[in-house]
Amino acid sequence: MPRVVTDAVVAADAPVAMDAPVAVEPAEPVVVFAVIRSLPGIDLVESANYASHAHGGAPASIDSASINFEVRDQRAHDLAVQKIELLRGHCGDTTWSERTRLVLAGHEVYTWTDYDPIARGTAAVNLPAGGPRRLSVKVLFAPVTAYQACDRHAFAIELTVDQVPVAVEIPLQIKRYEPMNLPVP
Repeated sequence: MPRVVTDAVVAADAPVAMDAPVAVEPAEPVVVFAVIRSLPGIDLVESANYASHAHGGAPASIDSASINFEVRDQRAHDLAVQKIELLRGHCGDTTWSERTRLVLAGHEVYTWTDYDPIARGTAAVNLPAGGPRRLSVKVLFAPVTAYQACDRHAFAIELTVDQVPVAVEIPLQIKRYEPMNLPVP
């Protein structure tokens, strides 16, 4: 789970009486992610994926997995996913009981503040050069469905970052919600 770190700052132009309480303005929170794998100039950081479906309705449709990175240098980085599997463990199991290989359809790169991708690729994608920043790579695949009872899910991903092989499991949380039974007018 990401940690949120905040610092408080006093407004520089705020008049403060010696016996008055100091007004404190919270600074912009900084989210700190755990590093899963550190590579030259770039870290693969904790990532999570979510899907949902209505109880008794159609299962959740899943067509992508996001992998988060913190770029520490100014360089571009090449990334390619070779294999992605949907993992499923039955209720209470500690091992994966099912591994379904997914059909890759492409890669999209996003900053954490833009809705549109900054780069796309089919077999691979280039994370553009620039200052230190956070990026999310969305791995696209043919849609699959999953239904949540008490099972647990994840993605097993084999990728290369600047030709360095990396294998990682990224959680997939599927939430089942209760539909609202509103009267029909």
